[in-house]
Amino acid sequence: MILEGKKIMVIGASRGIGSAIAHGCALEGACVVLVGRNQNTLEEVASELRSDTSVLVSTLAWDVSEVDLGPEVIKAAADIMGGLDVIIHNAGVIDHEPLLHVTEKEWDKLFDINVKGAYFCIQSAINYYLEKLLILLNYLFLLFSDINAKIQPIAEKGKQTFAFLVAFYPPQPSLSRFR
Repeated sequence: MILEGKKIMVIGASRGIGSAIAHGCALEGACVVLVGRNQNTLEEVASELRSDTSVLVSTLAWDVSEVDLGPEVIKAAADIMGGLDVIIHNAGVIDHEPLLHVTEKEWDKLFDINVKGAYFCIQSAINYYLEKLLILLNYLFLLFSDINAKIQPIAEKGKQTFAFLVAFYPPQPSLSRFR
């Protein structure tokens, strides 16, 4: 199983392509958080996944047009799973109204979910991963600072030893054989 142990959040997982993505991930061993607007529909998908697999499956109801909730939802998913390896944004709606009959309200709904929702969800995901990267970089900095503090006295001794050896055993010119 190529995704075994991975923690994946699938946004727009209540039906269609999103549900299929969640199924595929779970069948390959990934733990999944299903995200969508309708909690009841998410629970139905989660129930199917739980019966088909033995991975952790969880649900979170969220309408991506509520862009200010993005960071909270991603953090909640990460808390449930103990981190997130992958965030898949698949949320979207299609209006089957003829072009000449679409109202401004319907257009705003399409735009809020398909464009704004996607944009700000991606922004929230990037911020989540940047925060994790900064924590890692801070840890590495502290680790290497500690290692450097321990190595510095050894390096100083090495420099002194090297200087002593050069003073008493100067290098012999050996370039004459290359002439």
